[in-house]
Amino acid sequence: MNSKKKASLSAAALTMSSIALAAGVSAGGSVAAPLTTGSSKPPPVDASHYTLACGTVSGKVDFSPSLTEKPHGSVSMTVKFKVSNCTASPPPAGGPPITVSKGTLSGTVTLPIGDSCPGFADGSAIAGTLTEKYKTAHGTAPLAVNSGSINWGDFSASVSGGSVSMLLPAVQLPAVQASGPFAGTDGGASSKLTIAGGTWMTQKCATAGGLNHIVFPPSPNSTLFLG
Repeated sequence: MNSKKKASLSAAALTMSSIALAAGVSAGGSVAAPLTTGSSKPPPVDASHYTLACGTVSGKVDFSPSLTEKPHGSVSMTVKFKVSNCTASPPPAGGPPITVSKGTLSGTVTLPIGDSCPGFADGSAIAGTLTEKYKTAHGTAPLAVNSGSINWGDFSASVSGGSVSMLLPAVQLPAVQASGPFAGTDGGASSKLTIAGGTWMTQKCATAGGLNHIVFPPSPNSTLFLG
């Protein structure tokens, strides 16, 4: 066999071997080990006993029916908050690191005793729970459970001129209940939310339509702690 034919056959054999390996079959006919292209993704982390502290909170609160100068019956309060700039801490027993990139608190709760614009600053009991959801940074360990719920029990508010802030709960009590991630070691009893800098439109209170929402832009005084 001349050298040209030998070279052609060698090239053909090399090509067939490459195709076989790409298909997961070795030259001898056995199945080859799959090729890997990078490190594996970190396993999910159970964060149920972790705590979470977030330094940026913003969002909106809607009222139905709207708040007016005169008190009326039960009021529904729909909450949509976004959180970021968060730090997750493991329990005393330790745990793998978690990097939370963002989260949300949302849901509709009831102010069972009713409310009004003048009475809003007095705070109110809250019936119902808010849903919490969190997302970890790309390439980091995901949460084994990324959503849960929290029942704050009540809230207080402070109105000054055209600005309003809210504190949930009004008084730190063991009555706060949480499930899902970041319930800490006490079932969420230490959890609290402070959201400040909301736009309070007093003039709306005197209209027939009333005050139907409060917008809370990002504020350095708004914080969330879960645990």
